[in-house]
Amino acid sequence: MPPRTSISAAASTQGRRCGLLLVGHGTRDAGGVAEFLQVADQVQGQLAGIPVRPGFLELAAPGIDDGLQELVACGIDQLIVAPLLLFAAGHANVDIPAAVDAALQTQPALSRVQTSHFGLHPRILELSARKSRQAIEPLPPIPAEETLLLMVGRGSRDAGATAEMCALARLRRRDAHAARVDTAFFAMAEPKLMDSVAALATQPYRRIVVQPHLLFRGRILDRIAELVHDMNRQVSPQEWVLCEHLGAATEIVDILVEKFTQALTAQAT
Repeated sequence: MPPRTSISAAASTQGRRCGLLLVGHGTRDAGGVAEFLQVADQVQGQLAGIPVRPGFLELAAPGIDDGLQELVACGIDQLIVAPLLLFAAGHANVDIPAAVDAALQTQPALSRVQTSHFGLHPRILELSARKSRQAIEPLPPIPAEETLLLMVGRGSRDAGATAEMCALARLRRRDAHAARVDTAFFAMAEPKLMDSVAALATQPYRRIVVQPHLLFRGRILDRIAELVHDMNRQVSPQEWVLCEHLGAATEIVDILVEKFTQALTAQAT
């Protein structure tokens, strides 16, 4: 990562000042809101001298318009929008650009660029692997051939987002310490989580490691945790293990700082 001073200087070249708007989907879960705001605070700490503001697409405050107005008040004339989204689908491709455009109607002179989603970024893979290791390291060791890792995505009607989640699961096979890595979705994509769980309950694996590939806390994570708890009560020969979600991790902050720096460089060329 470039030094903070060089990033700050690049963001203010030629008399222009750049700001960063971090956009989250939004949740009614207070813990999820807190995690998103924690990431925003950590990114601000890494980007000294550069205004960073959070904004939610829906369901929570502050909204996108609130964050943008605060950045404008800081005197920016360049805007970089960074969606905190794991996969590209309707929110990244349509909803966030539309919401930012609407908020920018009163600021026609403000230039804007949007960074890409997280996708298969190497740091996401590192974080995912770390979360699964942390879940199984305290447990009694069992052979990899008796373990299955179930990667659980939120689910989307966007075929590209579904394909990217499946690609991530394939990449995780390298470090999974499991005989198999399967993919399931909470909603809107196949296979559904409930169907996968029912099928796995009949399989000869001693340990099923369930890893929610979700950024922040919310209703979906709670439902997955309840399901794992129920399976541990009902399927005694198997051990069902729940991994932590990705959360406000250092890797997430590093990716956002990297994407900001890349967008800044691209605007300067």
